[in-house]
Amino acid sequence: GEFISCFVCDMPIYVICYARLNPTDMLERLRGKRLVFVGDSLNRNMWESLVCILRHSVKDKRKVFEASGRREFKTEGSYSFLFTDYNCSVEFFRSPFLVQEWETRVSNGNKKETLRLDIVEQSSPKYKDADFIIFNTGHWWTHEK
Repeated sequence: GEFISCFVCDMPIYVICYARLNPTDMLERLRGKRLVFVGDSLNRNMWESLVCILRHSVKDKRKVFEASGRREFKTEGSYSFLFTDYNCSVEFFRSPFLVQEWETRVSNGNKKETLRLDIVEQSSPKYKDADFIIFNTGHWWTHEK
């Protein structure tokens, strides 16, 4: 079958055909706004899929680009795709726990990793003014911190 091919992903086109998402309508609703995903690789995958679906619906693909010019999306901590015809962005910020990771000393002098639930992670000032923020992380359920 056909594939959506962009430098973010290669997805079978039937993903769009069976989706209940109207990408053009979504871009119109995002006009002038920032949509930000914050989380771990699970949320990055959702962000990546949405960027691909939205980008596929835009006629002039040159008007959709990653703000810093990067073409690899599994290494850095944040990405911002700009949809210039809609003056909107769809962004991702890596934050595995959403809160600050911390180290504390235990009785034998060793360090134990833990989480500071009272401190939001360090990149939060970069997205706190977003119009929409989608938080998600699977790490809460897979680590002992």
